[in-house]
Amino acid sequence: MIVAPRIGLLLAVFPVAIGAAREMAQADAEPPYPTSPVIHGITWHPETRKTAAPGSDLWPTSWGPDGHIYTSRGDGGGFGGTNSVGRVSMGFARIEGPPERFFGVNINGGKGAEHPASFAGRGKTGGILFVDGVLYAWLNRQDGGWPSVNHSLIWSDNNAAAWRESSWMLSFPKNSSGGNEDGLIDGGRRA
Repeated sequence: MIVAPRIGLLLAVFPVAIGAAREMAQADAEPPYPTSPVIHGITWHPETRKTAAPGSDLWPTSWGPDGHIYTSRGDGGGFGGTNSVGRVSMGFARIEGPPERFFGVNINGGKGAEHPASFAGRGKTGGILFVDGVLYAWLNRQDGGWPSVNHSLIWSDNNAAAWRESSWMLSFPKNSSGGNEDGLIDGGRRA
């Protein structure tokens, strides 16, 4: 058994491996983008964490003209609901109050909502945005296997109480890249 040459090789390679690991750690410590001139750090306060709508997910948000935050959620019963109590596929809510004492109000769908769900059985939103007092959202119709689903534009001019839907849809053929050359805007509904 020849031990000494193996130890010698190990001792020769070990400093090189340590140096390489140190360089990789330093490279990983550098962000892949320029540092922010405005945001210098984040301090988390886990003791302030609050769970308000178990079973609901997604939560795109937009600041409303009345100063409240409006949100859409997927699944669950929203604020005060659970994964089964008040459950809808997609609902809309308003968040009021300061961050340390916020509370949520289910507007469209969910437990104790002010209005019934416009999209109770199927649908998710990918994003919402207020523009000139009108709340717009992209509706994933969930009418096919992902990612071959139709999307349409919906909007509410009464702060998410009721919704209207565009007569056109954005569709992507199966196995498409999703780029403009693959997309098609269609004036009718897919059967």
